[in-house]
Formats: sequence, structure tokens, C-alpha cells
Amino acid sequence: MSNINNMSNSKSNLLSHDIIALIPAYNEGKTIETVIKRIIKQNIFPLVIDDGSKDRTYEIALKAGARVIKNRENKGKGAAIRNGLKYIIKSFDYKCVVLIDADMQYKPEEAKELIKPILKKEYKVVKGTRHFEKIPFRHRIGNEVWYRLYNIFSEGIKIRDPCCGFIALSKEVIEKIDLNKIGDGYIADTSLLFQITKNGYNSDKHIKQVYVTVQYKNISPVYRGVKMVAGISLFILISGIKRKLNIEN
Repeated sequence: MSNINNMSNSKSNLLSHDIIALIPAYNEGKTIETVIKRIIKQNIFPLVIDDGSKDRTYEIALKAGARVIKNRENKGKGAAIRNGLKYIIKSFDYKCVVLIDADMQYKPEEAKELIKPILKKEYKVVKGTRHFEKIPFRHRIGNEVWYRLYNIFSEGIKIRDPCCGFIALSKEVIEKIDLNKIGDGYIADTSLLFQITKNGYNSDKHIKQVYVTVQYKNISPVYRGVKMVAGISLFILISGIKRKLNIEN
């Protein structure tokens, strides 16, 4: 079950619903206000999916000016993206959605660089790409594995950073995605990309890749890093083989 707050008196009600920032959040009370306020400054409407947070993420997000959907329990980033996109499709007459994390890993100000090519109708998808040389070595290893593995099975454009969650999508792209097939946990961002490219948006005519700033505050513990690398790699491998064999993914 989810609780939806419509924010009748929210600052965000003054914004157009043409561009929406979908912000999954779990226990991000320390950063969510900053993300929302900096998104609003760009005239982007903030929709937060509070994924069962135990802290004050929900209350802070409301006060900062976002519309908020609160899950009663933690369901993971994939479920947050699925629910958020379903709500947007049902509730807004929108042109573009930009997905951004709530932990300030990415700079909210760079969202406008992702949405511009879509609003100009130059591209259907704008994919964030991290500068790998500027991220911790441990994280760099994982991303190198995913990059190489993903592009073994890629048909068309080579994706430099398949696991970057900072991405902008046109309405056309979103409404062709089978939202129920967006995976949970570590594979959420990559499974979304597989859904997008499966629908034919897999060339440099459709996808623009732009470098985005990334700020790592914490380095993942070794055991978590190994689990993440293995889990995402296995998902890419299985999904890629199914794609090559033309098996429903």
C-alpha cells in the first residue's frame, strides 16, 4: 500500500508538469531537501517515491515542496521506479521525465542538460555517463565489468555507463516500456535500459550520452561491492543471451 500526498499548497504546484523529476528515496532525510529545492529552481516538478523510509524523508520532502508517494514498506529502487512511472503516466500530461537519486550523488543542476535534447526533439533518451577516472577504484572495477559485458550483447549504440541511474526519457519512450519488467535491487537501472533498447531506442539517433558529475561520499564495503558486481553482471549476461536468442525478457 502507498500513501499519495497531492500537496495542494506545495511550491511545486506553481511549476509546469511538462518535466518531472522522479526521485526514489530511502532514508535520505539528510539530503532530500537539497535535491528537491535545487530541482525546483530549474522549473522541474519533483515527485518523490519514499520507499518505506524509517527516518523523516517523507515529512522533509513534503515541506521542501515535492509531491510524495510513500510506500508502507521498503520495496527497493526498482519498485519505486515502477510505481513512480505508473503514477506519472496516469496523473500528468508530461513531455519528459528525469530520474535522479536522492542522495546527492549526482548534481540536480545537471538535470537540465539531460532534458534539453528531449525538449528540443533531438533525442528520445539522454543517458548520464560518469567519468570513471574520477570515481573510487573499487567502483571503477565494477563499472568496467558492466560496460564490457553489456556491450558484448548490445545491438547498435555502445553504452558507456549502463548502470548510471541519472537518465532522462521522453513520454514516447516511457509509454512503450513494460514497467512490470523493471527489476529490483541492484539491477533496476540496467533492466530499465534493457527495456528501453528492446523497444528500438538503441541507436545514436535516439540516445545521447552526456557526462555527469558524480560524488561518492562512501566507498562500499568489499562484500557489498562483490555482491553488486556479481548480481548485475549475471543479470546482464542472462538478459543479453535471451536477447541474442530472441527469448522474451
